[in-house]
Amino acid sequence: MFSRTVVVAQALMYAFTCLLFAAEPEATRPSVEVLRIKTLITVRQRITAGIDPIVVPTCGTAADRTLSLCTVDIEVKNAQGWVKAPFNPSAPVPGGYPLEQQQATTVAPGTSAEFTFTFWKAQYHVKVNESLRLRISTWPTEDAMRTGGPKHDIITGPFTFE
Repeated sequence: MFSRTVVVAQALMYAFTCLLFAAEPEATRPSVEVLRIKTLITVRQRITAGIDPIVVPTCGTAADRTLSLCTVDIEVKNAQGWVKAPFNPSAPVPGGYPLEQQQATTVAPGTSAEFTFTFWKAQYHVKVNESLRLRISTWPTEDAMRTGGPKHDIITGPFTFE
């Protein structure tokens, strides 16, 4: 967090210095305007199957070559316990990737696979150092996933972000 703050502060100082010492009129030079700063949170996890295989919906591959999870709920701990993290109504709504278009990744019994889940912090009303966890939807078979069969949610341990 500190290094990100330093980079942003240095970028802002450079931009303001350029503006102060610019000799050309504004319309004759290229320009850039910061419209929004987005903070992405990436959670990397290892999912291990028990005695039965599990099918996990994925949306492709992340930059680090791990599979990206699609069907995930973010939960936050409050006085009532764990609840679904509230959406920020002024931010873009997450999701929208239909289950039938998602890839089915099977984790064989007794084996594991690594996955990532990425979201914009601004999409949810969550605070720094607040306890979060992911509720990941899985199915026993690809057919059950595709037909809306019974699912089983697996839940990560709690984590926080800065």
